[in-house]
Amino acid sequence: MSEISHLATDKDIVTMGTAIISVVCLVIGGAIGFFTKYFYENKKINESKKALRQQMITNNIAPMRQAWINDLRKTSSEIIGHLQFIIQIKSLIKSRDTNAKLFYIEHRSKYYELLCQINYLELLLPANKDGSQPIESSNVKTKLENILNHLNKKTTDNNLKKTRNEIEQLSIEIKVILKKEWEVTKSLNEMK
Repeated sequence: MSEISHLATDKDIVTMGTAIISVVCLVIGGAIGFFTKYFYENKKINESKKALRQQMITNNIAPMRQAWINDLRKTSSEIIGHLQFIIQIKSLIKSRDTNAKLFYIEHRSKYYELLCQINYLELLLPANKDGSQPIESSNVKTKLENILNHLNKKTTDNNLKKTRNEIEQLSIEIKVILKKEWEVTKSLNEMK
């Protein structure tokens, strides 16, 4: 009988098995809880990064793009104003207005300003990531070249009419660019 007292009874085996199973369940439950919390926290961190990136875009990039669009609009309107001014002077000279030539001499600097603004506008025009020109930018450059060519030709009614039409087309092309760029800026503000 003394040997039986040292041997484990069925009750002891069940108690040890239950304890081992409890420890295993506790470890598995802890591991599941740890990984669940880890993945949840990781998801929260990624969402925070996304929100921070959006905030950076909204607070930094969108206002800078809007300032660029405003500069593009202002420069374009000044160029169109100068072009129309030059056309008006050429019309007066053609009509042999006696004051027109004096007026032209006084305002010759407008032509230099115009050339400077055209160069500035060409630098403001959007470009693709590879450095190439989008079709809209190319159209604006072409229109400006055509207008300058018309301005350098002899002043005739037909030439003035062509130049006015080119200026109108230039205005339309610039509006297309402004609308397109505004949509991009607006989408940056709306990205969530």
